[in-house]
Amino acid sequence: MRALRDGMGAGDAVPGPGKVRSAVSDLEAGLTDLGATHGVILVARSEAAEIATYATRRHPGQCAGAVLVDASVPRFSADAEVVRVAAATQAQVDVLKGKPVTKGDRQLPAVAADYVADQHAYHRTAWR
Repeated sequence: MRALRDGMGAGDAVPGPGKVRSAVSDLEAGLTDLGATHGVILVARSEAAEIATYATRRHPGQCAGAVLVDASVPRFSADAEVVRVAAATQAQVDVLKGKPVTKGDRQLPAVAADYVADQHAYHRTAWR
């Protein structure tokens, strides 16, 4: 199964900040709709690792595990790294403020809106 996060890729634009928790709920609903009730192994790349991490933790019976490809893991999201990444992207976020959102540039402002809080929460997450 290939799932697109709301507003990403070929998906329709979703207004407001990108919410990892909403994406987890969407994934869970999709798996349930497909009848995938146990033994699911999620394969997640990049930022989707957070979604896979939370889904695997919330439903250990449904999700047997996850393969994380080119992804950050909870320990990576330490305070100093979160601050460094937020600062490194701030100029790009500022350039996009007030401009119409396009498919090509919608991800950065959506993720940046809650990046620090989301990453602090992710840092506190640990695999079972």
